[in-house]
Amino acid sequence: MPGAVEKFQMTGNLRPQPRSHVSARSLADFVEKKFYAKVASLRQSVEPPIPPRPPGPPGCLSGYALDEWHRLAPELHRLGLLSELDVMPLASYCTAYKTWRDACELLAREDQQMVADDKANVLIRIARNSAAQMTTIGAQFGLTPHARLRLAGTTPPQQPGKFAGLVFPYDDD
Repeated sequence: MPGAVEKFQMTGNLRPQPRSHVSARSLADFVEKKFYAKVASLRQSVEPPIPPRPPGPPGCLSGYALDEWHRLAPELHRLGLLSELDVMPLASYCTAYKTWRDACELLAREDQQMVADDKANVLIRIARNSAAQMTTIGAQFGLTPHARLRLAGTTPPQQPGKFAGLVFPYDDD
């Protein structure tokens, strides 16, 4: 094994030479893969078991809420997103859907005015709040395109920047 003097004479410097060249990007990719593998294994260890059939709706649902439950529950169960622990969040979504739909139907009647005495109709506020609640809860079940990408563990495709193609205008791929 050469000493420091012999190493300096052979290489011209005293810095240790790496065994193999590892770029920062490949190291970051490796760390990211290990991280996501760890997250996936942790998620599997805390996820409740999925029953063989979709859970039934709670007794508090009726009307449009019950219809929405029967529309969503089979598909969410098929995707593995509906367990016994998810019954009440889905029921909350269905209740918000019912409130939103009832408010929209009442607003659609001819005798309802959108604005009265310079104030927005209370039904508009109810419909807006219910829609926001549906969006928030629905995202947890993957009911929006962005939420489905997040649940799948992917990121949305990036739009090319305004300078894309200026440096390398032609792709050889």
